[in-house]
Amino acid sequence: VPIIAIAPMLNIWVGPGLRAATGSALIVSVFPIIANTITGIRSVDPALRDLFKLYRGSRVQTLVKLELPSALPNIFTGVRIAAGLSVIGTIVGEFVAGFADDDAGLGIKILVANKQLRTDLSFAAVGIASALGLVMFVVVGAIATRLTRRWHASSQGG
Repeated sequence: VPIIAIAPMLNIWVGPGLRAATGSALIVSVFPIIANTITGIRSVDPALRDLFKLYRGSRVQTLVKLELPSALPNIFTGVRIAAGLSVIGTIVGEFVAGFADDDAGLGIKILVANKQLRTDLSFAAVGIASALGLVMFVVVGAIATRLTRRWHASSQGG
């Protein structure tokens, strides 16, 4: 279900304002992380799974010592995607449930600027939102590279 359809429901369920915008960002962000984590866990080398079975590794041991470490690049890919999507989810949440007060977020700034025909302000808010999404993407990517470079050749840039 598109977030634009869910956002009004969040407004009803949790009330307008920051909680609805945060809920919108969470809904948009959680699915890429889950999908990439599952993909990473399923792509573990079958020979390594067999080795864990041979040594009678429990399901929890296999998950913690084999599957999750092997899935780290996929997990961080999901987090990287979610970081960018969270900006979109927040803005959509603000479109539907935000308040136009002094602490208004970028979504409200965009709506107000469009209603006032202030294209300069609208483009500035969209530019800031784009920059925020890119910065979050790059920061999460840098953290992922730093945390996984010892374990995964895919994180070493070559």
